[in-house]
Amino acid sequence: MQQGEEWHRLCDELQEAKRKAQQRSLGNIRFIGKLFKVKMLMKITMHNCIVKLLKNHKESLECLCRLLSTIGKDLDLETHKPCMDRYFSLMEQVIKKRKTSSRIRFMLQDVLDLRRDNWVPRRGDQGPKTVSQVHKDAELEAHHEQIKVQQQLMIKMDNRRDANSSKSVLSRVGRARAEQARKRGLFVKALEIEAPVLLWRR
Repeated sequence: MQQGEEWHRLCDELQEAKRKAQQRSLGNIRFIGKLFKVKMLMKITMHNCIVKLLKNHKESLECLCRLLSTIGKDLDLETHKPCMDRYFSLMEQVIKKRKTSSRIRFMLQDVLDLRRDNWVPRRGDQGPKTVSQVHKDAELEAHHEQIKVQQQLMIKMDNRRDANSSKSVLSRVGRARAEQARKRGLFVKALEIEAPVLLWRR
């Protein structure tokens, strides 16, 4: 029993170490991309990074996607286009082989789409949201939901009001017709009573 618990503990520690190592790698890649952006690293260094990341598929593809999303536009020039075409061809092969997780394949596809759209992000490069922005978005969404609920309630109330008014109109018409029928019936009865008398008098 203790050996099993120890095994689970070691597995959890290993997973945590892998997660931290991946986060460090992504942080380093982001830092390298920023250094290149401010012209502190050369293009040949970036190409070497991309080649190494492409060779080590499973562990490095996420870093590759992050790097290309950051610096792809600056590398995708006429002089370097053949190299970039080769990188993206290899990325397409990785997607088609389906040997990686679906999450990684979607990330690769996003980078392919980004290049196809001339490196223009679909929603703009707004960066990560702050905590206050997340709270504001959540409040705004809740407000919109509340408005929708209120509108649905108003529509239901209007429908009920219309139905009730229709019923009341119908009931008034029905009562008027019933009254007319009653009067007509009384008139007919009066004729039945008075007609023989009138005929006898004539």
